[in-house]
Amino acid sequence: MPQPVVSDWQGCSFKGIDLSRFVTDWKDTRQFALAPHRYWHRDGADIEVLGRKPHQAKVTLAFVGTTWRKDWLPIAASLDDDPSGPLVHPVYGQMAAVCEGFAEAAMNVEVAANLYVVPLSFVEDQVDTDLTTQASDPKVAAAAAQTHGAALLQRAPQQGPVADNVLRYVTTALDYVNAVLAAGSTALSYGRTLDARVDAVETTAVAAHGAIAAGGGVRRYDLYALVEQLFDDCARLTVATSSSAAPALVPYRVPSKTHIAVLAVRLYGGAGVSRIGEILANNAGSIPNPAAIEAGTLLRVAPPTVTR
Repeated sequence: MPQPVVSDWQGCSFKGIDLSRFVTDWKDTRQFALAPHRYWHRDGADIEVLGRKPHQAKVTLAFVGTTWRKDWLPIAASLDDDPSGPLVHPVYGQMAAVCEGFAEAAMNVEVAANLYVVPLSFVEDQVDTDLTTQASDPKVAAAAAQTHGAALLQRAPQQGPVADNVLRYVTTALDYVNAVLAAGSTALSYGRTLDARVDAVETTAVAAHGAIAAGGGVRRYDLYALVEQLFDDCARLTVATSSSAAPALVPYRVPSKTHIAVLAVRLYGGAGVSRIGEILANNAGSIPNPAAIEAGTLLRVAPPTVTR
């Protein structure tokens, strides 16, 4: 799977309108209000932090091709109706914001006809909201995957190889997302139990990417972007779940020579056999012969669920 142009992309939308495929660049201003207190005949100053100023984001959108006007006008109409709403920022995730509008939106007919560039300016509209690492919340990544999957299905052709490959990819990706959510806190904490599903997501993503290219994908940059965004959502979900759910390992000394399957059942009861891979992964190099683990071997394992 080709790497996305922007890693860990959070998407970009305003009031539920997806702007991702039009974004060319953005600039952020995030500063603190400071009050310097000076003293006679003293160098320097005491600085009092009065709080953070509202975040300002300037997002440049480019509307390309014969549909440039059709793509832009619904966004402009929504801003005219109400410039306030939720902004999903490519870096900082969701925040309440007000769009100040734009200045000097331009098209250079001589150099680039049918290229309309609009610099939108947003100002944060919320108080006492701290930054949160969106990638650390599995629900955020899962919601993004649902959104990008639905958008990809909507924009893909209704029939043909592109439609078939996109449908297969979205179905596989969302099946993975649902499996992670259904597994809850143990989704990825026990030794990469969803590896096969992750591999399937990547395989179908590559196939969808190839089908778009074969179908004249040079004009379908929006589909390319959504394929990458959905794949990135799944990757972030993997990281978020493993980092938030993985239990701390505890030491365990093997009391007598034993088979790893017997040991797994001793530690985790009926679920033990399914967790053999986890034990091996957590003790790489410490178990030369899984069929005969020597007495006294010190292992690191997830907390046992069977107490004796």
